[in-house]
Amino acid sequence: MQANVGAFGGDPGNVTIFGESAGAQSVLALFASPKARGLFHRGIAQSPYGIASNTRKKARAVAINVASGLGLDGVRATAAQLRAVPASRFGAPPAGKDLSLAPGFVAGDAALPASILETFQQGRQARLPLIIGNNSDEATVATAFGLDPAQVVARLGASKILLTPLYPGVSDTSQLGREVVRDLVFTAFARRIAYLHSGVAPTWRYYFSHVQAGLQPRPPGVAHGGEIPFVMGSFDSCRCLPARFTAADRAVARNVGDYWHAFARGGVPTAPGAPDWPRDSVRRPHVMEFSDLPAPRANFMRARLDVLITALKGAGWAMERQQ
Repeated sequence: MQANVGAFGGDPGNVTIFGESAGAQSVLALFASPKARGLFHRGIAQSPYGIASNTRKKARAVAINVASGLGLDGVRATAAQLRAVPASRFGAPPAGKDLSLAPGFVAGDAALPASILETFQQGRQARLPLIIGNNSDEATVATAFGLDPAQVVARLGASKILLTPLYPGVSDTSQLGREVVRDLVFTAFARRIAYLHSGVAPTWRYYFSHVQAGLQPRPPGVAHGGEIPFVMGSFDSCRCLPARFTAADRAVARNVGDYWHAFARGGVPTAPGAPDWPRDSVRRPHVMEFSDLPAPRANFMRARLDVLITALKGAGWAMERQQ
């Protein structure tokens, strides 16, 4: 990273790391890793998720299961034997339980001594500027993995009555499920990390809600990863978009790109002709909502997220690792 950035015209003394989803988790893991100190200078985490990390014990058990499923002696399988297995075999692993650690990290070694959240709670992360946030319909990633958000709400049973007041105007069970999954896994985690980090370094939080104008039928929000063409300015070159960008979409992309670029260059997200982006903190909570126009929001979802984060802490989410 730092050693090679000069070959691409970059400045080794001014490195910004950023990523989305698992890439966002990697950004936070690098903030949490003592091995990464001094290798970068700020970070952007787009849609990181609050999913428990795994212990080395769990990782070893899964590795043995995978090796056994590939026809090797699981306990005694060597790295050379695993490298000799065709890649296609890993793409279609054998049926069974405990064959993957995705999408969590392994914590408890020199690279990541503790989970991301635990590290931030202890104030041991790199004290560098951070942008963090998520999209308005992150539950699309859950449906992609076969999870029906409506079933999440259904499994709550009588507890559902406690959620309903947090989502006024949402009566459809499916939509309620999507919003609950989004907030439990993404929005609450982004706010938790932002609050913890804001005590030691400049922190900015965002919420991306601009739905691409040409999408029909109009989706309920911005899907997991839907902000990437706006951030990267790749809307004309990538062939992954179901509709062409309109002038309004391009204006949003220009603002987002300007904020990201200014942050990477100087450590503060600004955009010509766009609103100032206030820092986020416990005492002065602010979110920049990227809707049709960027708009700073004070106390964004504050009451809802207070309840959800309190509930997650009570469930042991704050320090949990999968055994």
